[in-house]
Amino acid sequence: MIRGKLIELNASTGAIKHTFYTLPRGCIGAAVWGSPAIDTADNAVYFATGNANACSKSEPYSIAVVKLNATSLSHIDSWQVPTNQQTSDGDFGSTPTLFQASIGGKMHNLVGVANKNGVYYAFDRTNLHQGPVWQAKIADSIGGGCGPTCGQGSISPSSWDGTTLFVAGGNTVIHGNSCMGGLSSATRIQIMVHTSMVRHPSRMECCISGIWMILFTLLGPRSINLNLRAFPILHFHDGDLEREVI
Repeated sequence: MIRGKLIELNASTGAIKHTFYTLPRGCIGAAVWGSPAIDTADNAVYFATGNANACSKSEPYSIAVVKLNATSLSHIDSWQVPTNQQTSDGDFGSTPTLFQASIGGKMHNLVGVANKNGVYYAFDRTNLHQGPVWQAKIADSIGGGCGPTCGQGSISPSSWDGTTLFVAGGNTVIHGNSCMGGLSSATRIQIMVHTSMVRHPSRMECCISGIWMILFTLLGPRSINLNLRAFPILHFHDGDLEREVI
C-alpha cells in the first residue's frame, strides 16, 4: 500500500499542479482505484477510495466518496461508509457515476457508486455528508471471501443513458437464474438492467467490468455465454446477442 492521493496534471506539460491526499502523512491506504468523475457545471470532481491500514490519526477519506474543487483539488464534501456497513476489504473499487432523478417531485443531481460490501450508494451531489438518498443491495458482500472475481461485491462502474441507471454486481445472475439486480435512478425498483455472464471452464461467474453503454434499453435481465476474448454486440431492443467482435 501507499498513501492515497489524487493528482491534477497540466495536460500540455504533465507537470503536477495540485495534489489531494486521502490520508494524513505517515499513513498508507485509501487509494483511488477508479477514475474520477467530473461535474463541469459545478466545477467539481468526485472519486471513491479504498480501505486504509491502521493509523493513529483520523481517516475520514478512507472507504469514502469525496468531492473536490476541480480547479484547486480543495475539499468540498465527503461521506464515509458507516462502521456497521464496512466489511473486510470492503472498499470502493470503482468510478462514481453522475446522473439525475426526480425524488419527491423534485429533480436531484445525484452521484452513485458501488462498494465491495455489495451496496450501491446514491447521493445528492450538494449534500454528500448527509449520506445516501437511497442505497440498494446489488451483490453478496465479500465477507472475507475472494471478492468480485468470485461474484462477491461489486467493482463495476455504473452507466447512465439519460433515463436509466445501469448497475452490475456479483451473484446477480447465477447459472441462468434471473435476479432483482436492476435499479431505477430514484428507487430500488427492478428495471431494465442487463448482467452479462462469461463462461469459465469450472464455473459461471458475473462480469466484473463496467456496463457497456451500447445498450440503451433492455427489457429485463438475462444471461449470455460469451467468449472471454470477445466483445459482445447486443440488440438494443431485447439484449439478445447479435455477434461477438474478436
